[in-house]
Amino acid sequence: METPTVSATQAILDDVRAYLQSKSNLPVTEEHATTKLLAKSFDEEEIRHRRAAFATNGEIDCTAVLANYELLHGIKYLDRLINNSGHEVPARAAIAIFRGAEICLNNLVVLARRITDDVKRGHMADASLKIGWANRFHETLYSLSQLLVQVDQGGRQGDSISIRDSVVFQDYLVQAARMHAILRAEATEQHSDLGDKDLDDPQRFVFFHSFVNSNYEAIWLSAMEQVRLPGVVREPGEDAGTFYQRLIQNDEVREAVNCVDLKDPTCLMQFRAYHQISEVLVGLVNEVASEIIVALLGNEQATFGAHARSLALCSKLLQVVTDNIRPIVRTLSPKAYFAIRPALGITSGSHSHNLRKGLFLTIYPSLVKSLRLQLAAMDEQLAADDERLQQIVLALLQQHGDPRADILRQVVYMHQYVRTWRDEHMQFVKTQIGVSPEDMTPTASISGAENAAVTANGFRQAHKNDPIAPLYQALLGKSPIPPLPIVHKGGFDEYMAHFTANAVKEMYADVQDRAQRKRPARMAS
Repeated sequence: METPTVSATQAILDDVRAYLQSKSNLPVTEEHATTKLLAKSFDEEEIRHRRAAFATNGEIDCTAVLANYELLHGIKYLDRLINNSGHEVPARAAIAIFRGAEICLNNLVVLARRITDDVKRGHMADASLKIGWANRFHETLYSLSQLLVQVDQGGRQGDSISIRDSVVFQDYLVQAARMHAILRAEATEQHSDLGDKDLDDPQRFVFFHSFVNSNYEAIWLSAMEQVRLPGVVREPGEDAGTFYQRLIQNDEVREAVNCVDLKDPTCLMQFRAYHQISEVLVGLVNEVASEIIVALLGNEQATFGAHARSLALCSKLLQVVTDNIRPIVRTLSPKAYFAIRPALGITSGSHSHNLRKGLFLTIYPSLVKSLRLQLAAMDEQLAADDERLQQIVLALLQQHGDPRADILRQVVYMHQYVRTWRDEHMQFVKTQIGVSPEDMTPTASISGAENAAVTANGFRQAHKNDPIAPLYQALLGKSPIPPLPIVHKGGFDEYMAHFTANAVKEMYADVQDRAQRKRPARMAS
């Protein structure tokens, strides 16, 4: 008896539905996490030592954090955030942006407190490192605020929200004022300092960037003070603060930010923050893109124009997601990463439900396949023929008024964001873990990959057979760029990647030892 075949359309819908309904199976209990950690060659004493370093809330087990990406980054609280599908996409996008802003503000509150303490103790070098992180959050707030101007496309009424109605923003104003008062009172500069000292001086760095950040604050605040949410209205008798809290759910955001930290002050919270902002934004992108996939496969032509505009909003959100790796790469030194590394256990960004399982492995490829089928009038053979499909796209781009052309452009842009994110992630691996020369034992990752660089680079190889190729070729007149090499032979990046790998083998001897214990067992088998 022959097994019934499943149509390409049904296979895509099944994949998307399975992703949307799937749950994480990462450990949440001490027992389950310990089993996972022991399997990765941790020993019980090391597990106890790392567990003791954590300060977590009562809902999260300290051992489970070491084996669960979602617990480490507070995703269980972000998952409680409601993306109301009854709201229009512009309103949902604005709400997601404000949630990202709340993550930034929560971190700025903590940084301001820590900087104030550093200045009181005369630790200006420590304060300068924290100001470096504050700079990044102000830059991110600036980027998020600029998106808000582009989200509301007019034509729909709705009530407005303001960042001033955030209790976290009010706390930020208090803590920033305290920090500025301490700088004025206890770390004053001389006029001559401006001409005599450059930004390599910690005190000059702190004063200069605190000044710049206050100017950036004025810019992002002005864009976030009155933001209309198309189609969303207050409930009868609801005041502005309650309206803001109901939509943004900043209590859940604050819990996500504060639920996990180390007892000793480090930049773990800031490292987590940029993962959290991406999770919030990608979560919405996945939901919206799923709706577009259903519309394309259902040939819901009347909705294509609106979906093209929605996909354009997704592109703007993905630009922020792609940019979110850069603050980590630029600000997190190997020394600072070494301080937080014990908290990361065997977690990995590849464990992200929204990013890897969702956007990279399900939503993006399903969107491309759905568009190919739609352009081929649901003819599976034609949709699989790159050359003929490319001709169809070229003809489509010569027409005017067909929203499928706009959808196509946005899907190509999504390809670029996905691809760039993977390239940015590879940057992090190279600068923090390094790349061993081919004739030497490779450096392992903390998550257990025996060759961190090759594993991370392997994720980029998916683009070799990316189904976007004929659409990309037709739109841009060239083939998609092949995956970049791990390093450029003879280049400075190769020199530094090798240098970093050798240093890492000393810094993370425990990680390398665990990998070595696993390698002989595998070779023997």
